[in-house]
Amino acid sequence: MSLHKANLDAWHVLQTVIDEGGFAQAANQLQRSQSAVSYSIGKLEEQLQLELLTMQGRRAVLTEAGQLLLARARYLLADYHHLVDYADHLQQGHSTEIRLWIDGLYPLQRLQQAILAFQKQSTQTRLSIVHGCTNTNFDEMDIVIHRQQRFDKNQQPLDVVELVAVAHNNHPLLKLDVPIERPSLAPFNQVVLESDPQQQENAQQNWSVTSAQQAKEYVMLGLAYGWLPKDMVENEIKSGILEALPLADGQNYQVSLYLQLLDKTSGNKDVQTLSQLIEQSDKINTV
Repeated sequence: MSLHKANLDAWHVLQTVIDEGGFAQAANQLQRSQSAVSYSIGKLEEQLQLELLTMQGRRAVLTEAGQLLLARARYLLADYHHLVDYADHLQQGHSTEIRLWIDGLYPLQRLQQAILAFQKQSTQTRLSIVHGCTNTNFDEMDIVIHRQQRFDKNQQPLDVVELVAVAHNNHPLLKLDVPIERPSLAPFNQVVLESDPQQQENAQQNWSVTSAQQAKEYVMLGLAYGWLPKDMVENEIKSGILEALPLADGQNYQVSLYLQLLDKTSGNKDVQTLSQLIEQSDKINTV
């Protein structure tokens, strides 16, 4: 028996006969003659040397072997259709994968709607995200959210991120006389972002992390103070879990971030779609 001769089309015909309820209905669905449908199934049975269908009155039903084999063939046909769809997806100029690098300072909640919308629209394209790692080779990325301003057509400004100095409400810094002068911060641990040169420069005792979310965890545990995105800690400040440090100066500062498309992929459909969704999501979440 040459199993390779039992082609996908024959299994598709058998599946259609069962799903549509008969040979005539399958012929209509497949836009073939009824004799062609009957021939295809007869040829399949001959190649397999198995009876797949039997007649009960005027109705064709699966034999036990037919039930077992068609159940497996359904998975094979589904995979095949997925393969064809994926090939068509690539032929239309879509990506197999988009690589997105995000500055650790950028609040992920601003990206939530963009990522969910992209995954819904572009089910065939994988999205890989690198968040805050400074050892990344940007040439391997497709889209970058960073703080380096470049005056070219492939870069768009995102809304600024405002940072506020905060600490847990039990932190000893909050027991100092106010306003707190900068030298008074020296004995205390500060959590800083690898990607933020301003924090790295000013910190004397620091714990370095790659994302603002990680920094927030250190602050929430009372292990360190730090400058965190205001929209990330607003709720905790309102509830009193965190408190803004009453510094004499520099309690708040702003960082401008930019959405950068790499030249090699700036014309790609999926890259353009994701970048537009990021811009829209950024505006919605900062209004």
